[in-house]
This record gives sequence, structure tokens and C-alpha cells, in this order.
Amino acid sequence: MKVVLDTNVLISGLHFEGNENRILVLFYRGMIEVYLSSFILKELEIILEKKFGWEKKQVRILLSKINDIAVIVQPKRKISIIKTNEADNRILECAIEANADYIVTGDRKHLQPLKEFQVVRPFQGRPARLKASHYIFGFPTKTFGNDKEKERRLVNIYLDRILAWW
Repeated sequence: MKVVLDTNVLISGLHFEGNENRILVLFYRGMIEVYLSSFILKELEIILEKKFGWEKKQVRILLSKINDIAVIVQPKRKISIIKTNEADNRILECAIEANADYIVTGDRKHLQPLKEFQVVRPFQGRPARLKASHYIFGFPTKTFGNDKEKERRLVNIYLDRILAWW
């Protein structure tokens, strides 16, 4: 499943427990294939440093890890569908270049109304009682033991249900 994560999902997932954080856990574990662009990474860098006060060294380490596990695309096609927020067009360009199945975003105003793309927002289900490193969309990772294939199948089934619900 090819997924483009909007910068707001990356920021929320890094700073707060919740569904965005669980999406990042899926990404980190290789259970979803995340596509990003240099624009998304630069926007992430700027926001982490200016709004959240991360040190440049911390940001470089994070971006290096993201580069290791994400597919970084360089969009060839420039679009201008969203007139009120030009940055959201860069997210769409990334999704088009990646031929993504989904864009995951918290941006209800600009991205979610688009009919040409499957745009979803992080599931607003029950909050996890454990840290996201122990939970993936409500499945305690401890129940899987070392059976990574079973874990992957169940997570994919659950993720498909969530995406269908959106």
C-alpha cells in the first residue's frame, strides 16, 4: 500500500500519542510504504526547528532515518489545484509522482474535499492505553510474539478496514 503522509501527520506523530503516532509506527516497521518528497522533508525540517525548537543535529538525525525507510520522489509535474494553500499542491504532486493509494492528512479544509484523490485523515477511534510502540491500531504487539508475518497480515486487514471507513 503506497501512502503519502502530509507534513501535519508527521509532526503530530512525532510529538503526540495517538493515531498519527501509530501510523508512524507502521511506517517505521515497514508495514506501509511511505512516499515523501524533498518539499515535505524541508517543510518538516523548518517546522521542527522553528515551531518545536528541535536542534539542527536532532533534525538531521531524524531526516536521515526517514530517508533510509521512506521512498523519496522528485515530482516532475507541477500542479496548482488548491489556490488557497500552495503548499498542499506539493503534497498532491508527491502523491501523483508516487502513484500513491492514499494521502493521509489532517487537512480537512484543502485536501480532504478533493474527489480525484483518496484522501484520508488519521482514524479518530479509541485512544491507545499504551505507548504507540506497544500498540498498532489497537493490536497489542506483544500478542504477536515473533510472528511478524501474522502481525503484518492483521495490521493490513485492520488498516484496510480503517481506510474503508474513512
